[in-house]
Amino acid sequence: MIILLTGNTKKAEQILALFKKEGIILQHRDIEHHEPSGLTLQETALKKAMSGAKLLKKSVLVDDTGLFFEALDNFPGAEPKRVFEKLGYPGLSEKIKCLKNKKAKFICVLAYCEPRKKPLLFEGELKGTLLSTPSAPQGYDTGNYYPYDRFFIPKKEKQTLAWLRDKHKIISDHRTRACKKIISYLKKR
Repeated sequence: MIILLTGNTKKAEQILALFKKEGIILQHRDIEHHEPSGLTLQETALKKAMSGAKLLKKSVLVDDTGLFFEALDNFPGAEPKRVFEKLGYPGLSEKIKCLKNKKAKFICVLAYCEPRKKPLLFEGELKGTLLSTPSAPQGYDTGNYYPYDRFFIPKKEKQTLAWLRDKHKIISDHRTRACKKIISYLKKR
């Protein structure tokens, strides 16, 4: 049994569905980790996975995701949640409006750790561009979702991730790509 550790229900729903589709059942444990600032996505995922496996004495899977604006030295980077809590939609709009280069990318790092073993990392990336003004369908879930989805247009798409998710058109985002890698690894074992 693998335990998915996350306090974000939307992340959990997405990951659980992807694994279930492949015949792998995860157990979700709603847990919020304290994330020290200044670490990379990989460092944060490794720490969370090692501490979770040690604490629970079971195999765990954790997700750490970042967003990197090319023109702002990869801001907000590994701390998108903290940045959004500080700036909100108006602050992000102002930052993005000033950018000449609006290229950005999401990176998802999944860390898988079995008790008393070294964690393994699986990464997925989604490149795209940023909109200055957030765009989402009316009534789009603003609760426990991804606020940056309203600003981010994936490469080769014409709408934001928010619109694509609402219409269930996004087939392979950064998290899906990372999940496919770990699912492949688990199936080969």
